[in-house]
Amino acid sequence: MGIQSVVNQQEDGRLLIKIAQLSTNELITVRQMIARSGVLEFRLVDPDSDQDIKNGAIKPGYEVLRLKQRMRDGRERIEEVEVRKRAEMTGSSIKNAVVVRGNLGEPEIRFTLDSQGTERFAVITRENVHQRLAIVLDGWLCSAPVIQTPIETGNGQITGQFDNKEAFELANMLETPVDVPHHIVEERSF
Repeated sequence: MGIQSVVNQQEDGRLLIKIAQLSTNELITVRQMIARSGVLEFRLVDPDSDQDIKNGAIKPGYEVLRLKQRMRDGRERIEEVEVRKRAEMTGSSIKNAVVVRGNLGEPEIRFTLDSQGTERFAVITRENVHQRLAIVLDGWLCSAPVIQTPIETGNGQITGQFDNKEAFELANMLETPVDVPHHIVEERSF
């Protein structure tokens, strides 16, 4: 999408975003990007998640989130996961996020943490090896990988069934989150 835009901060705290004429689909995408805040959370998955969900017995302090995955044959698969409501860590320590290609050519998001985030992430992953860590963006479950080994370098990656557009949008939100309450007040055509 070749979007030309100008952002001006107004005296009353509002942002004025002027965007060149867009197709209907591009305009919908821009609205969605502006509406998202980009709040990333790393939350632990309950080790008994499958059994608790099957029995309808969600533990206090946890909630069920759905992970939607697109299979290679195009079908969608939805997994329910029991995730701690309280985040172990947020994405505020992310220094940068970029889209790269995985081993099979699929898009992945690689991120780098600042020194404080590196220390916190190392503790979380060291204490929870072989447990799942949910990656939650704006309340949406992106991924819930198993922690294979402690991650102590400050570098991580988010993998999932992203298409190129989704991967670039996610990387952009991680690198430049709008972490204050916001909403679209007015839209005009020029």
